[in-house]
Amino acid sequence: LNVTVTEPTATGFVTVYPTGQPRPTASNLNFTPGLTAPNLVIARVGANGSVASYNSGGNTHVVADVMGYYSTDDWAGQQYGLSPARLMDTRNGNGGKLGPIGPQQQHVLQIAGRGGVPATGADSVILNVTVTEPTAASFLTAYPGGENRPNASNLNFTPGQTVPNLVIVKVGDNGRVNLYNDQGSTHVVADVVGYYSLSLTEITGNLGSHVGLPPARVLDTRTTVGGHLGALAPRESFSLRVTGRGGVPQNNVSAVILNVTVTEPTATGFVTVYPTGQPRPTASNLNFTPGLTAPNLVIARVGANGSIDIFNSGGNTHVVADVMGYY
Repeated sequence: LNVTVTEPTATGFVTVYPTGQPRPTASNLNFTPGLTAPNLVIARVGANGSVASYNSGGNTHVVADVMGYYSTDDWAGQQYGLSPARLMDTRNGNGGKLGPIGPQQQHVLQIAGRGGVPATGADSVILNVTVTEPTAASFLTAYPGGENRPNASNLNFTPGQTVPNLVIVKVGDNGRVNLYNDQGSTHVVADVVGYYSLSLTEITGNLGSHVGLPPARVLDTRTTVGGHLGALAPRESFSLRVTGRGGVPQNNVSAVILNVTVTEPTATGFVTVYPTGQPRPTASNLNFTPGLTAPNLVIARVGANGSIDIFNSGGNTHVVADVMGYY
């Protein structure tokens, strides 16, 4: 589900969890009064085919768009993880668009054959999409090339906000996806982090089967959870052990699904999550501005010692991470 809170009256968070199960001590979206916040949520289905949505404080409207599902019965394809690679940045023309996307305009972005995505065989792609410097309240919708635009959104934002969100979108005609902006103008950045293939052929990079978990907190720099007490400093990387914690097994884990939140940042910056022991990619998972809380879903390959590295580019910021599942 792509879940969005809008018009919140107080600071709070939303947690999505299986109906009929205890509410976990974790969050999917953290928000502040008056701001709109979206996030991709992978949630286990509970009693009567339902999920529960809990709001911690104030009143807030909630919008949920279904993007897909995992089945225990049918072949759903294989997911392949990639080292994050930038496919689009309207600030420099990468991806074929130099300058912001205008009102009620769309950009057709070539996906297949770029950033590690094969030229053929990719059914859906996993993108980390960020809007920055928007001039009006608006939304961004990603959808397959050659298809009609759906009545749904992936990112909702207000003027001046920088908002990231993980997007899973089917690849359309000629290996392309469309990115549509509704109002005003906004720069858009897109990093590819993986794709799904319906082929039964094993390809290097297959993450394996998806296993969902009740959300569990594995890092909170405001406390001692995760082993880092205090905000991450500028240019600091912290190695977080994820295997053997929060329901993730000790062994045979290729990647984890985390909801990562930055809070109380002192400067504009970004966070990048990547496998421990590997070079840091030139891509980001969360982009943030001073004082604002920003969440995003992250699918991260596991590196040395069952760990991932979390890098903060600028200023000091607290980081919270809740594990939602693994491959």
